[in-house]
Amino acid sequence: MDKFFITKQLGGGSFGTVFEAQHQPTGEVVAVKYLRETFSSFEQCLSLPEVQSLSKLRHPNIVQLKDVIFENDSAFLVFEYMQSSLLDLMMKRRTKFTEEEVRSICFQMFQGLAYMHRNGYFHRDLKPANVLVKDGGRVVKIADLGSAKEIDSPPPYTDYVTTRPYRAPEVLLRSGLYGPKVDMWAMGAIIAEMFSFRPLFPGESADDQMFKICSVIGSPTWESWPEGQLLAQNLNYRFPKIGGVGLSAMIPSASRSAIQLISSLCSWDPSARPTAAEALRHPFFRLIMEKFEMIKKLGGGAYGTVFAALHKQTGELVAIKKLNQRCSSLQQCLSLPEVQSLSKLNHPNIVQLKEVIAQYSSAYFVFEYMQSSLNDLIETKRQTGFTEDEIRNICYQMFQGLASMHKTGYFHRDMKPENVLVKEGAVKIGDLGSAKEIDSPPPYTDYVTTLWYRAPEVMLRSDRYCPKVDMWAMGAIMAELFSLQPLFPGRSDADQIFKICSVIGRPTLGSWRNGLLLARQMNYQFPQTDGFGLSAMIPSASESAIKLISSLCSWDPSARPTAADALKHPFFVGNYHVPSLGDKIISCLRRILLFPCSCDTSDLSRVAASQQQLILPGMIEAQADMIVEWRSKVNNGVEDTFGFGKSP
Repeated sequence: MDKFFITKQLGGGSFGTVFEAQHQPTGEVVAVKYLRETFSSFEQCLSLPEVQSLSKLRHPNIVQLKDVIFENDSAFLVFEYMQSSLLDLMMKRRTKFTEEEVRSICFQMFQGLAYMHRNGYFHRDLKPANVLVKDGGRVVKIADLGSAKEIDSPPPYTDYVTTRPYRAPEVLLRSGLYGPKVDMWAMGAIIAEMFSFRPLFPGESADDQMFKICSVIGSPTWESWPEGQLLAQNLNYRFPKIGGVGLSAMIPSASRSAIQLISSLCSWDPSARPTAAEALRHPFFRLIMEKFEMIKKLGGGAYGTVFAALHKQTGELVAIKKLNQRCSSLQQCLSLPEVQSLSKLNHPNIVQLKEVIAQYSSAYFVFEYMQSSLNDLIETKRQTGFTEDEIRNICYQMFQGLASMHKTGYFHRDMKPENVLVKEGAVKIGDLGSAKEIDSPPPYTDYVTTLWYRAPEVMLRSDRYCPKVDMWAMGAIMAELFSLQPLFPGRSDADQIFKICSVIGRPTLGSWRNGLLLARQMNYQFPQTDGFGLSAMIPSASESAIKLISSLCSWDPSARPTAADALKHPFFVGNYHVPSLGDKIISCLRRILLFPCSCDTSDLSRVAASQQQLILPGMIEAQADMIVEWRSKVNNGVEDTFGFGKSP
């Protein structure tokens, strides 16, 4: 635990205490759960149900377990940091959730549950306190899997699970044969509570809990739940003879489709409750994409189309990628490489995947919005060029993102300026559609990485390459930042290798024996040239920059530094990056533009005055112009929304 600095206590209970902490080597804020139980070994820590389940569950809507630490007979679980629980959010709010907010939060919860159930676990203690949120509920993650159980584990199960107001009736009746549908009952109770801000079934005992349920949805009959009647008989329990006031009377602010969903989730008979995957297809969620308004198309290609979009409720600007590939289910969307990798990568220099939406056989990825790509930035610098300090700052952030990615077990395989995003001096690696797990068994495809940034081992058809292909691409990108021209602008694989030899010279048995063997297998002969040298190609680069690029563009992958090694290179000595907080200004600006009657423009000046960093010239004006232009087009009928949520 020496690597962590405890900043404050977040909560606690019989299990232990949760702290906010900072990982001192990286500065990352995390949540650390200290367990009161005494442990005899690290293996005992790893056998905990929460560790067992979370080690197998990697999803954007399930909290990430980052580390398990055994020290002095104690166990510490290190989690990603979330700002608060759903319960805390409801307690602190002065106004109730809008239905759109309820829809967004619950959609994410069902996505997490669907993945959890599909992967063989059910939670057994879903409640608002065990749902974590960030950014006011825009990011939602299921947490606290201490009671989680494998679906295929043999019964009987304990009947003392789930906090009472969210406990399913079969558990109240001491059934030992329940299943994942207990989570669905809890979801119904949670959704209702989000509308009313009070528990739907606030029982003070098991009997009182059953009475409260009957008071709302009416008592079960032999026809509606015969198994329940048998369970009650075994306990000598009689259901109260009550018709129930109905859900509409309890939550009058809920729409008809919301009432229908809650009613199905809170069915007496577990078999009548929908699965999480089925709940995601309920009409209540059909309008999920209508919460976004299109501003403009940012780009497109064979993979799909990317739009800048505005979240209607919050005014947040996001980037939405609509895939050309049809997805028949949310599970199919979640299995895509980009989702799989980004769900496990949480780093300031890797673009954030905020939400995955499957609707009408289409898949939508919602990302944080970045102003432009590094390629766009290079185009704007054609006249002035980058200073070496600017290049150092950009590359340092890219190497930080890559170091985290490689450490987490992924390599990118398509690093290029178009796939590096920038905003206010912050740099983030994007487009992980080609990302691969480092430990995945070869052979790998040789058609990866755009040609100009493709490592020589890939061009020679090696199917056993590694993360060092990303490092070659980094060398080519870094050189391009100095010259504003591609370092190796080949037109084919053969021409690409010729261009490389023309700069760094041909490989030899001493410099890359394996490469010569790969070439021989293809009947390929390297051109007999010694190369101009990097200094001739990028004369503006310093000696330390040339040395770093030279090491990155080594023929032999084993001679290239890792991303972590590159960060220690003399070129970066004394370098650091503090991301700008200008987003606060932009957020205020958007609220003023979107909701002029309800916003105080002094907010903008207060935020601006509090910032000590420079905002890029024209940044605020550019975003303001984009939003104003879009609003004008919509008002004049020239521009329409995405049409998300409309049936094809």
